[in-house]
Amino acid sequence: MKRVVAFLMAAVMIFALVACETGSNANNANGDNDVSNSTNDSTSANGSDKKLKVVATLQSSTISYWVNVQHTWERLAKENDFDLTVMDCAGDPEVTQNVVDDIIAMKPDVVAFCGTDESAMIAQVKAMQAAGIPCITYNINPTEEICPIVNSSNHELGYISGVAAAEWWKENRGNEVPVGCMVDYFASSGCQDRCAGFIDGFKTVYADFEVACTVDGNATRADSLAAAEDALIGYPECNVFFGINGDAGMGIFDALTAANLATCDKCIVAACDGTEAECAEMLNEGTAYLYSGGNSPRLMAEAAWEVCRMVVNKEIDAYNYYGYPLEFVLVDSSNASTWAVDNFE
Repeated sequence: MKRVVAFLMAAVMIFALVACETGSNANNANGDNDVSNSTNDSTSANGSDKKLKVVATLQSSTISYWVNVQHTWERLAKENDFDLTVMDCAGDPEVTQNVVDDIIAMKPDVVAFCGTDESAMIAQVKAMQAAGIPCITYNINPTEEICPIVNSSNHELGYISGVAAAEWWKENRGNEVPVGCMVDYFASSGCQDRCAGFIDGFKTVYADFEVACTVDGNATRADSLAAAEDALIGYPECNVFFGINGDAGMGIFDALTAANLATCDKCIVAACDGTEAECAEMLNEGTAYLYSGGNSPRLMAEAAWEVCRMVVNKEIDAYNYYGYPLEFVLVDSSNASTWAVDNFE
């Protein structure tokens, strides 16, 4: 009789242990893929208690705008408790491809990707998607609608500067012929779109506006200075200058300063970004530096993180197009003092 009782007790204990183990597995199965909607949640997209792993790429860390984008990403990582890896595409298509290969090997939870060429980004985004890595793009976006993006138009960014510059010219120097010089960045199709936008904007007032030369400033201040100096030698008739970013604009201004042409009665300068250096110069009386299409690095990074968060939390499909709107602001002497403070970290 004692043996029968002992056997029954052992059976009950085994049954209880099995039931507990089954319940534990069921709870894990239901909980592993649960991602909170809070941006402070550190649970990864893979469902573990590890921090979310985010990769953000920069077009080039030699450009001051992108240094500020990185600063904002670093702040967002601290505020929202995710692991951030920042990768520099160095403005080079070959480096960009190597970055993509490294990302695929890393297998992060989500990628905020800015490449160097809109067409090349199609294959690069698809490669990350094929590896099971959710990817969103920002600032420069693929020419096909294949993923969520921060919806910013490089053409529009140049356009608002072009319209403002043309209107100023008509009001202040309307009896003179405006002749353009574009300081572009040939490696980036997005920068070429900015130049086209500026020209289109200027032509809303001066339909016959002509560009005498387009030179490559490599999106840096030093190279843009050298390119603008060459343009002034070869095309001294140029009096309307456009730089594709703040560094290009300041390089142009440096060249005009050296040639004693840096006042608005001689030449005018417009650009994109609205960097701290641009804003400081715009506040000087009589300066040639008049306008910049305000492309906020803070808002750009914040928008990219918000789209990443939406992807991770499955609020939007990581493998279909979604456009998150981002608006630009014209920066001039009327708002330059506050713009830089509010938008550059």
